[in-house]
Amino acid sequence: MTTPQSIEPEHTLLTAVARLDALRTRESLAGFGSDAEALDRTETLELLALSEVVARKAAYGRQLTVRAAREAGASWTQIGAALGMTKQAAWEAHTRWIDAQAEVFGQPGRIGFDEDDLAAARELAGEPDEAWRAGWTRAGGRAGRGLAGGLDEGWRAGWTRAGGRAGRGLTGEMGEG
Repeated sequence: MTTPQSIEPEHTLLTAVARLDALRTRESLAGFGSDAEALDRTETLELLALSEVVARKAAYGRQLTVRAAREAGASWTQIGAALGMTKQAAWEAHTRWIDAQAEVFGQPGRIGFDEDDLAAARELAGEPDEAWRAGWTRAGGRAGRGLAGGLDEGWRAGWTRAGGRAGRGLTGEMGEG
């Protein structure tokens, strides 16, 4: 029986796409006055399995590129924008991929992440808001004091001028407003 698992080792992304394209083209031309023969059941199932192989290989390559972008210093905001999603969605997809790599470690025919690889991947991924927190701390005017350390009065004044209500910050404190 043709399954993604049975044909994946036979193909790179490029060869899987080429075979998928050849089968898909033949399928679409068959019966429309062309000389192309319709796909038989085996070829149709191969086409279906190849579409899954291509999706898996593309997703794996995407996450390797996300990792490379992080290594190159890209923020989650930048990565999310490049993928057409939020930074949170990009980070969550990548951390799910990291976890999946840890799960397959040691399985026959799979590489995956050992404990050291897993720790390094998680450290590189960080959190989606790390750069935001650092910028927030700088905007607050005091080194080392971000959301966890409280908001200073300079930041509150700026927030009020930017359209926030007077005396009301992210701490939940209420003043006269």
